[in-house]
Formats: sequence, C-alpha cells, structure tokens
Amino acid sequence: MQNEVSTFTPLQKAAIALRNAERRIKKLEDAAIEPLEVLGMACRFPGASSVEAYAKLLREGVDAVTETPVERWDLAEIYDPNPNASGKINTRYGGFIDGVDEFDAAFFGISALEAKLMDPQQRLALQLVWHALEDSGLRPDRLRGSRTGVFVGITQNDYGMEQLAGPREDIRAYSGTGNGFCFAAGRIAFQFGFNGPVSAVDTACSSSLVAMNQACSALRSRECDLAVVVGMQLNLTPPMQIFLSRTQSFSPTGRCRAFDADSDGFVLGEGVGVVILGRSADNGGSLSPPRARLLNCGVNHDGPASGLTVPNQNAQESLIRDVLKRSKRSPDDVNYVETHGTGTQLGDPIEVSGLRGIFGSRSEKNPLMIGSVKANIGHLSAAAGMASVIKAILMLEENKIFPQINFKEPNPKIPWKGFSVNVSTTLQDLAPENAIPLIGVSSFGLSGTNAHVLLESAGIPEASGNDPNEIPFVLAVCASDLPALARLLESHATQIQDLTDSSRLHAYCALNNLGRQAFSNRLLISGRSKEELVEQLRKHAAEIIDASPRARSRASNVAFSLVGRFENEFASKERLQQLLCTTQGERGAGPPAERADKSSDTSTIMLLSLWRRLGIEPVLLIIDETSRYSLASLVSKPEGDEQNVLEDSEALIASAFDLSDGDFHRLTSELDRQKVDTVVLLAEDDRFTGELRHQNICTFNASSDLWEWLLPALRTLYESGQHIDWSGIYQPPHRRVSIPSYPFATTRYWLDNSIPEATKDKAPASREAMDTSASLHGLFSEQWKELGEQAARMADTQFATLRERLSPMATGPNEGRSSTQSYACGSWRLTLVKSNNLSDLTDQLKTGVFEPNPNEELVKAISATAGLNPSEPVGAAVTREWNDVAGGPKDASRKDQSPRFLNIQSGRKLAMMFAGVGDQYNNMGFGLYTSDDAFRVAFDRCASHLEARLDLDIRSRLFTGPQNVSESGPAIDLRAMLGRSEASVTGQGRTAPIDELASTEVVQPLMFAFGYALAMMWKRVGIRPDLLIGYSVGEYVAACLAGIFSPEDAVETVARRARWIAELPRGGLLAVPLNHSECSDLLGNGVFIGIATAQKQTILSGDLDSLRKVQDVLKNRKIVARELPGDHAYHSPLLEPVCRPLEEWLASLPLQAPQVPVVSNLSGKPITDAEACDPRYWSKHTCSTVKFNDGLDYLLQQTNVDFIEVGPGRSLGSFIMQHPKFSSVSANHVLNSVRGRWENSPDEKVFLDTLGILDLLGHRQGNVD
Repeated sequence: MQNEVSTFTPLQKAAIALRNAERRIKKLEDAAIEPLEVLGMACRFPGASSVEAYAKLLREGVDAVTETPVERWDLAEIYDPNPNASGKINTRYGGFIDGVDEFDAAFFGISALEAKLMDPQQRLALQLVWHALEDSGLRPDRLRGSRTGVFVGITQNDYGMEQLAGPREDIRAYSGTGNGFCFAAGRIAFQFGFNGPVSAVDTACSSSLVAMNQACSALRSRECDLAVVVGMQLNLTPPMQIFLSRTQSFSPTGRCRAFDADSDGFVLGEGVGVVILGRSADNGGSLSPPRARLLNCGVNHDGPASGLTVPNQNAQESLIRDVLKRSKRSPDDVNYVETHGTGTQLGDPIEVSGLRGIFGSRSEKNPLMIGSVKANIGHLSAAAGMASVIKAILMLEENKIFPQINFKEPNPKIPWKGFSVNVSTTLQDLAPENAIPLIGVSSFGLSGTNAHVLLESAGIPEASGNDPNEIPFVLAVCASDLPALARLLESHATQIQDLTDSSRLHAYCALNNLGRQAFSNRLLISGRSKEELVEQLRKHAAEIIDASPRARSRASNVAFSLVGRFENEFASKERLQQLLCTTQGERGAGPPAERADKSSDTSTIMLLSLWRRLGIEPVLLIIDETSRYSLASLVSKPEGDEQNVLEDSEALIASAFDLSDGDFHRLTSELDRQKVDTVVLLAEDDRFTGELRHQNICTFNASSDLWEWLLPALRTLYESGQHIDWSGIYQPPHRRVSIPSYPFATTRYWLDNSIPEATKDKAPASREAMDTSASLHGLFSEQWKELGEQAARMADTQFATLRERLSPMATGPNEGRSSTQSYACGSWRLTLVKSNNLSDLTDQLKTGVFEPNPNEELVKAISATAGLNPSEPVGAAVTREWNDVAGGPKDASRKDQSPRFLNIQSGRKLAMMFAGVGDQYNNMGFGLYTSDDAFRVAFDRCASHLEARLDLDIRSRLFTGPQNVSESGPAIDLRAMLGRSEASVTGQGRTAPIDELASTEVVQPLMFAFGYALAMMWKRVGIRPDLLIGYSVGEYVAACLAGIFSPEDAVETVARRARWIAELPRGGLLAVPLNHSECSDLLGNGVFIGIATAQKQTILSGDLDSLRKVQDVLKNRKIVARELPGDHAYHSPLLEPVCRPLEEWLASLPLQAPQVPVVSNLSGKPITDAEACDPRYWSKHTCSTVKFNDGLDYLLQQTNVDFIEVGPGRSLGSFIMQHPKFSSVSANHVLNSVRGRWENSPDEKVFLDTLGILDLLGHRQGNVD
C-alpha cells in the first residue's frame, strides 16, 4: 500500500487525506452524540419512598405538600405572612420526607459517632445508590475498583451549618468529612469502591442536571464506564427558608401553581434522587434492560440578564435548540417538556416564551405538552432536576402524561395565543402507539446556570433465548441479618403475587439471582408455580425467627468425588443430557448432544460439566484406581470444550485424595483439614452417605425428576455459602421487571441523639454488603484460619479431655454455705466449692450446694470422675446464668451450666500469652465492657488517650451497642471455626471483621487496648502472671504488663507505629506448611521469614511478585502455600523505614526494666533489662522475624506452667498444642479468656469458667472480690 500511495498524484493524496480527516471528524461528532442509557434509578421524594410510590403519586395527581412538621421548626415562632419580616418565613408549607434521621450505619460499616455527625443527605444517598444499582441489575460488590464515576448536585447543608454554629469544642473531624460538599460525592465512591471521576456541583436549582451533564461528558470521553448521578436536598433549618422569603419567592398560599393565573410562587420540597447511566454500546454489565435513553444534555448561563436571579429567555431558548441539534432531533419530535415551572409570575412567562420560540411552529394536531412536578412535591432545589428526570423516565415507560395539579386557569402573562401548547390535567397518552416518545427536561438555576436533558423511550426489547418453561421458579434470597431476610421474603411474596404470567416470573427470578449481591443469611426458595413459590416465601418469612441461622462469613469448600460408577450409564447420560439442554442457555461449547456421544463424556464428566457451569469449583478431588480414566479427561479435552475442565486441574489432580484403600477415617481428616463442608458425588457410591456424617452429600439420582435432584443440591451449596453461577440456568432478562429493594435496618442518628462516650451506641457491624473479599483481617490472621484448623481440633481434644476430667453434673442452686465462694460478671455467677477430699466434697454437695434436692446420682458421678485423686483436696466450680428475680439459675439442667471437678493444686506457674491481630470481630468483649468495671476503665484509659492524642476513636469502631450476650450455646462451635456453620448469630454479634476493624491503623492499637483491659480484669480477680509472651504486636501488651511501658505510652507507640507502617509501599504474606529451616532456598529477592509460628508453619513476608514466584515454586513441589490477607511485608526488612521515626519516638519515653519475665519475639528467651530500655530493640522487633515457636519452646521447658490466652479465642493456644514438647508435658493446661469469633458462649461465662479452673489450679492470689 505504501508503494501504491507513493504513485498517487498530489491531488489524489490530498483527496485521501481529506477522506481520513472526514472520518476522524465524524468519529468525534459521533462521540459527542453517542446515546447513553438510564440503567436504573431510586428516589425518596415527598409522599413517595420509592420509584414505584413516586409513579403512583404522579399518576394519581397527589399533592404531597404539607404543613411544616413540628420537628423541623416551630411555626408559631418563625411564621409571619409578611415576607419582609426580619428572621421570619412567610409560608407554613413545604414538601417533606419522613425518616431523615434514620440510617443503616451498620450495613455500610460506619460508626455511630460518624453517622451521627454525617449530613443525612449523604446517608440517604448511600442507601439510594445501593437501591439504584439493584434496579440496574448491577451488583455493588462487582463494581469495586471499576471506572464508575459519581456526580452529585448539592446546594444546601443545614446539618453541617448547625454543627459549625454550635460550641467550637463540639466540632470533630467527622463534622467536616460528614458535611462538606466534596465528601457528599467522595463518600459514595469510597463506600462503594468506585475509581472513576468524582465531583459535587452547586448551581442552585440546576445542580443535579449540571451533574448529569458532567456524567454524560465523562462517559463519552471514556473517563468512566458507568456514572452515578445524585441530586440531594434536605430542608432542616430555617435560614434558607428565610432567604427565599425575603426574595418573595414563596407562595403565601403554600402551593405551587405552575402556569396558573393564581400562581404566586413556590414552596420548597426535599428528597434524594439517583440515576445510573451507561453507554448504549457498553452498559457496564447491567443485567436489566435500560429504563430510557439519554440522547443529550447541555448547560449554559443567562449572562447579563435583567438581574442576577432573573431568568434569561434567550439563554434558555439557545440551550434547548443546541441540545436538539446535537441530538439530531427536530422540535416537532418532542412530545413533552418537563419544565422548570416554579409557579412564579416572573419565571413561568419567561420559560414558556422561550419554548414558544423553539416549538411555536407546531400544528394544533401536534401540540407540545408541558408540566412541572413542583406542583406535586414542591421545589427540590438541588434535587429538582432529578425529580423531573425521574418523572420523565416514568412517563416514557408508561407512555403516559401525568396530570398537572393546581392548574385551573392559564396565566394571562404567558403568551398562549398562537402557540400550540397544552397543560394536561388528566392522565393521557404521551405518544401514539408504536411511536418512540421524546421528552425534554429543564432546570434553571437561581444564579443563572441553565441545564436541559433530552430523553427518549428505551422501547420494549424483543424476547429471545430459550423457553424457560421447563425450569422451575428458583429464587435465591439473602440478607445481612435474619430480620432483613424475613422482610425480603415477604416483599418477594407480595411482589410476585402481582405478576401475571410465567415468563415475567422467570425474568423476575433471573434478575434477582443474577443481579443481587450475595449476603451471609441465605435461603433458596423454589416452586413449580407462582402460588407454590409465594407459599414457600411466606412460610419461611413466618418461620425465620425460629429457623436455624444461615449466616456464613465465607463459603465453605467443596470436594468432587469420582469414586464409584453408575448402575445404568446409558440412562444416566440420557437424563443428564436433558438437564444440560435445559440449563445450557447460550453457554458451553456446542450442543450437549454432540458431546454426549463422545466416548470420553461419561456421566461423571457430564455431571462435572453441569457443576462447572453452575460455578462450583472443588478444592479437592477424591479418586480411586478406576476413576483415573475420568481424571485424564480433565486435562485432555476436545479443543474449545472448556466446560469439562476444572480450574487449576493439574494442581487438583496432583493433590487428589486416593480412596482406593477405602479409608474413610483418613478421608474425613483430609476433608476437615481442607474445610470441606460439601462433597459432590460425580458417580454413585453409597459408602459416602454412610461414612461421612459431618459433610453434606450431593448425589445424582437418574431415576428421579432431574430438578427434584438438582434443587436440593443447589440449596445445600447456596445456603452453606457457595457461590452459584446462576447464568448456568438463567440468561439476563429481556424485559424489565421490578424486584424488592434491600430492606435497610435503620436507626436514629441525630445531633440531639446522645451517644454515650463508652460505646458510641452503634459501631460498624458489617462490611460484607460492600466487599467481604476485600476485608483485611489484620496482621497475620490467616495463620489461624488457613493452617490452624488442625490445631483447633487439637484444642478441642484437649478441652474435651479437660471436660472429661471435670465430669459435668446437673445440679441446683444454694449460695448460703460458708464453704463456697462466688463471683459475678453480668448476669453470670461462678460458684466454687472446695473440700479436703472427695468424700467431704460429696457430703457437702449432698446438702444442696448445687441443687435443692440431694441426688444419689451426684455421688456416683463424682466418684466416677476421671483423673481425680479422691484423697487429695478437690474442688467444684459451676458458672450459671442467674435469674435475680427468681433467685436462682435460669436453666440449671443445661450441660454448659453444670459443675466441673478438679483436684486443687498449688505451686504452678502461669504464662499469659497476648494475641496479635487477626481474630478480632465486631462487638468483641462488649459483655465485659458493660458488666466489669476493671475491663471498662482499662479499655477507656487507652481509648481516651488515643482519641485525645491521635484523634483515633477505637470504641465506636469496636462496640455495636447492647446485645443479648447472655444466651449461651456450645462452648466451642468447631463447625463455625471451620467455616461450616453460620458467621452471624442473632443476639451474639458474631460477624466477620470489617475493613475498618481490620485496617492496620485501627486494629493494632485496638487489640492492645483489648489485651490490656483483659489483663487488668484478671488482675482484679487475683490472677497475676509469672511469665509473659506476646505474638507480634502482642509483645507490647506483655511489655506494658511487665512495667516496661506505661499504658498510655504503649498504646500510643503501637498506634504511631501502625500509622508509619500504613504509609509504606504494599507487600504481602505467604503461609507455608514448612519449618522455617526448610524455607532457606525460598528466601532472597525480596522474600523473608516473617514469623516462625509453629513447628510446621512459617509465614513468609515480602513484595507481592516475589511471593507469588515462591508460591509457584512450592506448587511445583506439591506444597500448598497460601497468600494471607495483609497489605504490607510485616516483620521484614521492607519495614525498615519505620525504624528511625519509631526509635526517635521511643527515645522520648521513660522505658523501664521488666518486673515480670517477657519472652522475646526476637530471641525466644526473656528480654534483658538493656533490651527492654533500648529503642533499637523495638525497631528491630518491627522489621525482624518473630520467633514465636522458639518462645513456646522456652516456656514448655519450664515446669508446671499453665497457659492463658489474653485475647479473643485460642489461636495461640493451638500453636502450643502443635509444639512437639506439649505432648510430653500433658500436665499443662491451656485456657482462654473470652470467646473466639466462632464460639457461642458469652464472654462473661467464658471468663468465669476459666477463673474457676485457674482458682482450682492455685493461680488466684487473694480473695475473689
């Protein structure tokens, strides 16, 4: 081509250049008019809490203007009909929305204090953005990190002004971040994880349409792929009302009468509206058809008009002409204009005159229809344009013009004569049938900024795809808590009841399953008919309170078994082929019938294809000798047939579990190790259902109805937390359907709502609505989650042995004997009884210490107690929940409230182990905080210091407020620890940690405060350590207890250190199931040993790329290494930049020699006096390997040492039990202070249980007070 061009004449070359230039110009012109789509929307306007309610209000011509509510301002004090009266308002009316003081802070992970100080406009916007995304068929979690922009129109902030006008000492950091206009937009992007352009604009009444114009420009210039446009306005205080009164804008009669002869002004309204925009060619992944098309929009200014606030007819006319021209539409194409229409004697005539200049040539048969929503809901100022746009979209969808209320006689000042324009006061058609209606929307700002938008009907897409009639109705319903789940079930039932045909119901199920974010509380509801589905929804909604909690913090794992065979291979293949045809949709590689004829496509492979299509990925394959042929099919596949291939198939095959020997006991251990909750059988083998009693088994039955087989399996997987790829069953709906919005659980947050300093009422409770996968569990948390399950089983065995040694017995109350001691914590009471020998203890118990009536079985049970020496001193301890009114235990028959027996001992040492971070959870220790003064005072001591010195509020981030913490369950919920039961239990506050709790800057000082408070609580009841050790940052708590630091210096040091770490470049952590000595060849090139945790567990630390290379090396060696959550290379030289500022800070502190031995993370031996006082020791502690296993080795060499973990759960205890020396010193006891994240027992009970054992082991010094 180059040679050909060189032979062209100059004229030909010029022609080619001109043609190329024309193409480029056309491309630019096309980009400027590229159609956009309204993907979804949500709103709260006067008289309408949803889009559906808003449509009903407009359709029925409702006037939502009311007298000002008493909670806004006192009309008796501030109302005066004279608009010139100083400091008064000349109208009693407005458009108001309910519940402006309510917000679901927990859902968004926002603390109570921040929620209280946050502008309610921001709070409403967060919830409505969520609803608008739902309406768009867009899952919020899948938009994190996306190029989504946020464009907010906002002009007023009464809430922030009220705070700034108050006492200066009441102004907090949240007073700024909660109320600045920039934060109104930035907070949305922050909460949802959007990375596109973000801005807030104030052009008064045109703000939201100007924001929409910015969004359109950003979409067309490819600055973003989706745009969230928000208009917000709340009228909370009188000043803006007074200003508008003085400008004589308000209607003295309290009604907006747009275009009417009696028009005398407007009244203000309020509300928040949200629309989601995308490009027509690329709608950002929306699963729902668009609601409308946005052809174009534009903005200009009045310029030198008659006055700053006087409209300019020429500017308005010019703007609308320009938008029509750029949209390539003529004035005759427009069916309706939603005007600014304020109902003023000045504004309405100017606006209609401008419209006449554009549309004046229309015939009487094609009149221009106009209207203004301000008559219905008032003038929403910054949100006015959004209210108009949403009204226009609803009219386009219904092809109806909503009636204009408050219009009786045309305003004579408006030039009606000779202008074919109508104001409809009744509901009528918008456009002829089969025509595409077009609506223009205007908003004109008080300061002169004008905006206009042109919207077109999206039409009704033609249905396509497979006929879904063979598929049952399947609805996946989930919520972040059980009450919300119940409300959502009932909402689904109500909405489905109104659907008229099965295809719409299938579309409803498809949109719900494909487009809704998954939460932890789940139910899979199915039915063959609408009636059956509604019945099941209402049944579960009614029973939800009594149903088993279904919460999961993360999905449990799945194993595939290829062991066995099908009795009738031909029949199984035939039935599976039918099911594959039904679920195939547009997925897969060719017709399933073709694949079914291939010899390699056995029923096993077809089942594998089905489960893969549904998104189920195993972590383990179970095979035997005869199934190796099937294994070969996973890697040698027909070209293009991806459905038969497992992700990481080679690695899975290499690590497959061989069941050829039939050893199900060994298989059970492996399933537990890999946290497998469900085994999916890809062949028939009855042994699995008989041998595996703790796993769900999904079998295939060729003789049953295929959906009757598949649905229970899907239900098991979905409700256990598995991700289901519903696109294996459903295609995105081709018709728009409405499904219920998420039912937020709102609580009142207002400036007059006092939040106690101790708890701040409501702290973040759940971040899973936003992105559970992004949660940072903190420094080295995964050593417990990923590799500690084996230790958890060891811990459970140890505690089971201890429980057997203590022989639980049912008893009753008697607190009156002098030989007993008692200690109360909250509603729980510990009772201790001690005697010189078992016989005396038996006699004493028979008199009714533990039960009203002596029981001979009690004597037999104590005599049979394993491990007791009957001639040695013996004691009994019981912790029971007490009923102060009845004067006795609430349920003395419960096993977890039965007495425990132990020989009394003395001369033993106690080692306190202080946890690092990673096992924290919301509301951790709340029961102790509210019931124990020592704990509360110590925690507040740290928290108050952090708040005063560093403006860090750890209380509001940890505590979620009062709970039913007295309910008790099993002492250890092992299934929950292994991810097999629920992550959240109503009343227990048991939730996965959220981002705010897990961030380094927050969690490290928080865990220090928590550990210190627990230690002070133990000290108060006479438990004092002989030895101290901490895990990572836990060493600072140990050092504080030993007297090296003061509590204030220690917690501030931890907080400053954490902030310095957070400023460093990112790094990562890799858990390796090897001894640290076996990792030497993996080190170098930015990889270091971060923690030598246990005998066969090492955590590598370094930069991410290097760690992933190490992971690949280990994978080739058939060693599974896992990346741990953590965004820095902790305890490695990569943290050395922290050393200098840390040393300079420590040099200013009065460090002291330890008064109690502290086992060092650096040496595995006690810290010397010189080390303790040397700032370089503590900086080295930050960037050097933690030798925790060496420290345990030192402690286990001591004689008669018991261990107590001071922190949540018993992670550190599990590391002790993994140590080889532990089995040789079985006399050691390993106890915990409070419950772990997955345990049911209230903290008060766990603490008292452990206190009772420590007392009997001789560790309590002095009397229990």
